[in-house]
Amino acid sequence: MAVRNMKDIENDFGDLFYHNGDASLILDAVRDMAEHLGHSLENPISLSLVCLNLAIPAKIADDISVEIFREFNKQNEQIDYDTMKKIIIRFLPEAKKFSEISIKAFLKGVAKSKYPDIEPFI
Repeated sequence: MAVRNMKDIENDFGDLFYHNGDASLILDAVRDMAEHLGHSLENPISLSLVCLNLAIPAKIADDISVEIFREFNKQNEQIDYDTMKKIIIRFLPEAKKFSEISIKAFLKGVAKSKYPDIEPFI
């Protein structure tokens, strides 16, 4: 059996994703690995995976994160949960329909991946 090089594997992966459009297979694999590592809404280990699960585009997630941290700094490194939730809804109006656990999962993901200083306020 011939040994395959990494470029061949990358091409196969790209073909699966771009030509077959089977992104769900990739997402399921990532979810399986993340859950194996302990990812859940109560304990998110990946902001990106939370965003995928909640259908939050990366640009909006980044904008929300920056605004939360801006407000955190403006309030002398303090911020309350309601303020963070209002920021999320301002940038993502459909978040009004999110459960509290989903809002908190997003905020925990932001804290873990970008701004750990906000974690005590979630």
